[in-house]
Amino acid sequence: MEKRSIGLVTIITFLLFVTGCAASEDIEKRSETSLQNVEISSTDSTTLVSNAETDFIETQLADGVTVQALVDNPVGTGKVPVYTVDYLRYSPEKAKEVFFANQDIVMQERNGFFVFETPEESLTVGENLSYSRIWDSVLYGQFSSLEKDGEQEDLPFCSLEEAKIEIERTLKRLGVNDFELDRAYSINSKELQREEDSWKDDPQFLDAVEQKNYPYKGVWNPEDGVYIFYYNAVINNISIYGNYYEDENKKEIWGNSIRVTYTNKGIISLNIDGGIEIKEQIDSKNILNVEEVLNKVKEKFDLIIELGNMKITQLKLMYLTVYGEDGGLQLIPMWKVFVEQEKSIDTIMKENGYVQLPQQEQEKMREIIIEKLGDNPTIKSNIYFNALTGREILLQ
Repeated sequence: MEKRSIGLVTIITFLLFVTGCAASEDIEKRSETSLQNVEISSTDSTTLVSNAETDFIETQLADGVTVQALVDNPVGTGKVPVYTVDYLRYSPEKAKEVFFANQDIVMQERNGFFVFETPEESLTVGENLSYSRIWDSVLYGQFSSLEKDGEQEDLPFCSLEEAKIEIERTLKRLGVNDFELDRAYSINSKELQREEDSWKDDPQFLDAVEQKNYPYKGVWNPEDGVYIFYYNAVINNISIYGNYYEDENKKEIWGNSIRVTYTNKGIISLNIDGGIEIKEQIDSKNILNVEEVLNKVKEKFDLIIELGNMKITQLKLMYLTVYGEDGGLQLIPMWKVFVEQEKSIDTIMKENGYVQLPQQEQEKMREIIIEKLGDNPTIKSNIYFNALTGREILLQ
């Protein structure tokens, strides 16, 4: 259903744009790792001295750019394997046993995917896997704009940890064994009620509800909250970049991320966007150390005239799926750099083109930005570098 330009979809689209792939903390802090605050000194504007094995780095990288960053590098100073890989195909028989055990449902084949359907539920299996309780999935899917970093309260129907345990048990039954929790959110019934009530002034929304072709709850009880979990695939304890992207040759690389929605009915939607299967290890290579990565960041920032106040909060070693010279898929190491930048409301309005809107819509959009991000927002974004060559990789 389409909403008006200042309606629900605009808010969601705006938030996705300005936050990018937001850096977020894990549910569980590292309790066994003792972090050292290591000062990195600079003998001039470009040279940094660092200990590549430290867990935390703090320094001034450039005017207006500070580093207060956790370093997530599971291999330390060791070499990182490079693999040839292929896309994984999931087992329809195994998935049916998980979601439709003891139910007599005929498997259909459509466009290379295996499909199981009832009036209430749907399961599609192939290179992706998607399960949903249809009505509930669409209903709760409207509230993605309420997913906020740090929102991890326990809900009345079960704790976040209990939901996590059941979800991870289900993933393993589906044959997904190598994964890590990226982030999780809880949205309570009061927030859901407030958001749904805000749509009642939209004639399109009211018409869709009246025609009974769009889910609408009306009254949200304390038991009606929702958890949303995101997982990444991992190899050798190193996360694999999970989003779809096009490389510099316009070749498509499919994602491998996992998103699960959990309510008092259990799992109401589970989406596995692709998956990677290791074929063989073809090499083992040294990677850029932390000093070299930060110098690459500094080189990039030196080209920007107006930086504002920026802070690097994390450096994370990851794998990226790429096409090799032989045309086959490979996993190579890359560094993900998490950046936070303070921006004024006026700057956000200008950068996103909202100053071109009619005055009334400008004012409305300004109100939305302040409501969602506050008066002095901090925008989160990421920078990616090939960990073998240091070349920047343009990803979302």
